[in-house]
Amino acid sequence: MFFRILAISLVVFFPGKSAWANPVAYITGLFADPFSVKGAPFAYYCVNDPNGASGWILWSPSPDGVYDMDIDAVKKYYDPKIPLPSAELLSLSTYDPTNGYYSIGDVYRVKW
Repeated sequence: MFFRILAISLVVFFPGKSAWANPVAYITGLFADPFSVKGAPFAYYCVNDPNGASGWILWSPSPDGVYDMDIDAVKKYYDPKIPLPSAELLSLSTYDPTNGYYSIGDVYRVKW
């Protein structure tokens, strides 16, 4: 009885059942990277080791628009088994805003 009353009241307050049947698509695509060319998505690399060492790195070319880290360098210097960012990853090419807006280096975020 309660369900029937609730269903009738929902139809009265929300005419058209499509609002309940179709979820709202909050994320319809990948997030655009504001520093990349033509709004390309962020660069992403993930390590999922069955022994428990897993993590990810997400990077962007910084305001200069040039990727200073490529996938080969990330695979070489990103290791979720050690505390990150490692000295090697920091020295590779980290964007430093104190060097000016268009300085070399990439902006990145790591999870280990």
